[in-house]
Amino acid sequence: MRVYLDNAASTPLGEEVIEAMLSAMKGLYGNPSSIHAEGRQGRAAIETARKTVARRLGASIGEIFFTSGGTEASNTALKCAVRDLGVKRIISSPTEHHCVLHTLEYLEKQDGVHVEWLIVDEEGRVDYLQLENLLRDGKGPTLVSLMHANNEIGTLLDLERVSALCKEHGALFHSDTVQTVAHFPIDLSKTYVSFLSGSAHKFHGPKGVGFLYMNSENIVRPFLHGGAQERNMRAGTENTHGIVGMAQALDLAYEELDARRTTSNPCALPQRTAPLEFRRPSIPRRSRPLSLYGLECLFSALPKGGAPAPQPRHQRYQRLGWQRLRFRRGCGLPRAHRHRRRPGPKGHPFFLFPLQHPRRA
Repeated sequence: MRVYLDNAASTPLGEEVIEAMLSAMKGLYGNPSSIHAEGRQGRAAIETARKTVARRLGASIGEIFFTSGGTEASNTALKCAVRDLGVKRIISSPTEHHCVLHTLEYLEKQDGVHVEWLIVDEEGRVDYLQLENLLRDGKGPTLVSLMHANNEIGTLLDLERVSALCKEHGALFHSDTVQTVAHFPIDLSKTYVSFLSGSAHKFHGPKGVGFLYMNSENIVRPFLHGGAQERNMRAGTENTHGIVGMAQALDLAYEELDARRTTSNPCALPQRTAPLEFRRPSIPRRSRPLSLYGLECLFSALPKGGAPAPQPRHQRYQRLGWQRLRFRRGCGLPRAHRHRRRPGPKGHPFFLFPLQHPRRA
């Protein structure tokens, strides 16, 4: 029997969500943009789902836009802020999700946006004093983009503190809340946020559907063209059953929020009678292993400033933030990402290997 422990990457569909989606797939087959009865039924289901999402987040229904997921939501927020809101400077951290990091690289190269990186400590926490000083400098229209919870190490951002700083200094604030929506209470009627991203598959909803919260004070042009869907903001026929499933999952998550936060797993998994057995993979000497999200992380015991031993040609080196990474072939990272270099505090090199499971006997 396998036990699924990767809910931070994606969650299984809830039973009630499956039932709601099956009902929508069977009965809501009309195009929501059509004016006949079947189309109007689909449109009504989408707007009901929009009301559910807005109510749970303390937002207006006119501020919720359905997307294909968190990546599209963050891309829309960042690129439209630069294009339509005159943003010339973006403050972020080197530990953001790739959908933010790669978008910032694109905006820096294509649009000349000045990107400033916050210092992050060994636990992944940003330097709030540095953020305040950068905002006080007032170097043109600024947007702050910081994720609410890190998708790899789980470090939480003080959303209220960053929100207050951005509001005080007149900066836009985008937060990638993909990891925390439906897991932590978020009230946008009390917290100043310009853009907020969410994705259904992180809270037992379907994959391929998410949403973008856009504060009504920010008027931007469409990100995708070709139709009048989502009030002329996102062209393309809506994913009706996916949107219905997301709203159902979000509603259930907030109804059971306290109960889920007191248990290790919201999904009822069968009890295991025998203890799990793990085999230690072969690792270099003078290193200690740490298993993290399917990766075997080896902290090298080299002295500070020491040079690593010569490595085979196929291994790549890079520096991301304060980390020095070494990858074996087939690790699956984009080629462009392997050669990125960013300044950061110096310290012991940090090596990252894909987890290699021992062969079964």
